[in-house]
Amino acid sequence: MPPLGVKKKKPSGIIKSQPTGHDKRKKKAKQQAYIKSIAGSMFKYVKKVEKSGESSNRDEEEEHHEDVNNSDQCHLDETENQSEEQEDISDIYDPGNWRNIDQRLRDLLVKNGPAPRFSSGYRYPKDSIGRHFSQAFYTREMVNGEKQDRRWLLFRHEDSGGNLASTGYNDWRNFSRRLKQHEVSHDHVMCMTRWTDLERNLVFRGDNDKLGEANNGNFLGLIEMIAEFDVVMREHIRKVERKEIYSHYLSHKIQNELITMLVMEIKVMIIKKIHESKYFSIILDCTPDISHKEQMTLIIRCVDVSTTSTKIEEFFLTFLIVKDKSGEGLFSSLQDALVELELDIDDVRGQGYDNGANMKGKNKGVQKRLLEVNPRAFFTPCGCHSLNLVLCDIASSSTKDVSFFGIVQRIYNLFASSTNRWDILIEVVGGLTLKSLSQTRWESHVESVKAIRFQAPEIREALLTLTESTDDPGTRSDAESLALSETHGIGGFEFLFGMVIWYDLLSVVNKVSKSLQSENMDIDAAIHQLKGLVSYFKKYRETGFEEEKSKATQIAAEMEIEATFPVNKKRIIRKKKHYDEDREVVSENVILTLEERFRIDYFNILIDQALVSLESRYEQTFGFLFDLKKLKLSNDDTLKTSCVNLEAALRNDMVSDIVGEELLLERQVLREVIPKEVQKPIEVLDFLKRMQGCYPNTEIAYRILLTIPVSVATAERSFSKLKLIKNYLRSTVSQERLNGLALLSIETSMVEKLDYVTLMNDFANKSISRAKFRD
Repeated sequence: MPPLGVKKKKPSGIIKSQPTGHDKRKKKAKQQAYIKSIAGSMFKYVKKVEKSGESSNRDEEEEHHEDVNNSDQCHLDETENQSEEQEDISDIYDPGNWRNIDQRLRDLLVKNGPAPRFSSGYRYPKDSIGRHFSQAFYTREMVNGEKQDRRWLLFRHEDSGGNLASTGYNDWRNFSRRLKQHEVSHDHVMCMTRWTDLERNLVFRGDNDKLGEANNGNFLGLIEMIAEFDVVMREHIRKVERKEIYSHYLSHKIQNELITMLVMEIKVMIIKKIHESKYFSIILDCTPDISHKEQMTLIIRCVDVSTTSTKIEEFFLTFLIVKDKSGEGLFSSLQDALVELELDIDDVRGQGYDNGANMKGKNKGVQKRLLEVNPRAFFTPCGCHSLNLVLCDIASSSTKDVSFFGIVQRIYNLFASSTNRWDILIEVVGGLTLKSLSQTRWESHVESVKAIRFQAPEIREALLTLTESTDDPGTRSDAESLALSETHGIGGFEFLFGMVIWYDLLSVVNKVSKSLQSENMDIDAAIHQLKGLVSYFKKYRETGFEEEKSKATQIAAEMEIEATFPVNKKRIIRKKKHYDEDREVVSENVILTLEERFRIDYFNILIDQALVSLESRYEQTFGFLFDLKKLKLSNDDTLKTSCVNLEAALRNDMVSDIVGEELLLERQVLREVIPKEVQKPIEVLDFLKRMQGCYPNTEIAYRILLTIPVSVATAERSFSKLKLIKNYLRSTVSQERLNGLALLSIETSMVEKLDYVTLMNDFANKSISRAKFRD
């Protein structure tokens, strides 16, 4: 220890002084000031195109922005000791800061993705009685035990319970119920669909293609951003701006070349898979686009045998402009497209269309003309369209059915025709919103009936509230009639009875229709689904009346409506007189009660019409192939007949895809060795592949079976991309560019597998070659 008054010597070398607390705070404040100064600087590189021919059409998204981001409103209640830096980072995820939801903010939210979540051990703020948000709310548990991640968890629910997307929410006791209620709503599903579409569909171009100018699009905006960090790109842009070079490869022509390059690579991959499969089916559907041109989508369905596990694939290939909408014109366009794609029309084994006469017509439709060229191209009408027609047949089977849906549509029209009336509906009902009916999408009928089925008392209360609040005599009369009338509104037991019947019927048919829309659906599974539907209707006819009566009676009690049918003129049934019957016996009249009359004239007719329509529409659709599930139980004679019939069905002139006798021998052995766990056709094909050629004829038969389409749902889904790409602001987009962007958007999974390094090198070499040629 040194003597007092003598300073201790410092060690030799460089001395590092530690910053004081003031210096640290000053440095931190400077860093935060810098972070705030550059906030939003990304927007000058990625810009939204509002008026260009290339901007996105998302008009309806303005009122449904609540599902765009996965933001936890509980973050707003965090303790005050959080740092300013954390507040800055979380600003974009705070819906309270979303004052003006423009396209720029929407794009940024989608680009950044869901907000980061707190760790599982984070302690969320508690309310006055100790309840709080839980990590469990991020997970949705399905009825079968599976769990799904709620990547959104931000919704709007305009009732007294609070609004999670704006004013906040703390009713944790009812939060689980509110979440389940929201995530099955139509608005939520539409918002999630738009979110997914926006993630995959960003436009290239802007109002102009000049560097450094506003609204020049995402492509040039990204180039400008890259130039901030890349020396080579910065020098390239400098030369362009000073006009030292003119071939800068940043114009719209280069964009088109890049799109074409990617599209050609994807098409090569698709065509290769189709050639490896050999057999394929075509799926066609038509729709007018925004520029009033008839667009026909071409979908190819095949069995992908290139992987270990067999997979059924449906590929989008192109949109075709058709000027001649007749069967001959559509077939001619199809032939030209197949030739251009180098696909042999003789390898077509299935054709699937909707129920339009020019498509499925037996005399002059595409079906007939293709069968004349290739009789092995089996036609199957779209299962979903056929189910829609079944429902159309049912809905028009009686005047009561027509009247029922008329009342449902009138209720929607009454409230939807005015924003003030709609506000009354939301304020009084607050749950499921009313939906309009659609003659082409019968799924909408389920939602329309559902909104009234589970909210009939609230709907009537909203109608009565509208009656008291309006000064318009016409509106008052319509609302009162719909609320109280037994024959022209929801005030009668007969309407409530029909409502529960139709909801259960539509729900069952809708589930089957949804399953048929899967691209993996095969004929065997479709037959099973339809047989199950027929079986349900037969059982429902015997037991459904009393079950539905009980449900309708319960609703009537809630609405204080007497569970009786309206008294009209009684129907007298006169028995038909036969020549050997006594006149006195024949003259006896049978007087039906009101309930019996409703059962015979309404319920039975409705179900009988459903059964007749189902059996007639599907009787000839799936009857030409053997029943796979009877393989082990079939005797040799039955099996031989099936093999011979299949050989004949797969013959064109003197050539058949299989040999019936060989198929018989293979199947006789196969039924003895096939494992018990193998049940589905695709599982059988996987087993046959593992046998490495032991059952060649059987393998071919199953490949053809799985190739045949069941629905045209994939074709209709492609129209969604068509409307996203070619919209009102992009109505002049060329057909080549439309097809290119559509293919890249639809076949996203294949785009992700491309070798971009090789593609860019090839593109660069071609560009150099062109430049040398010009020089």
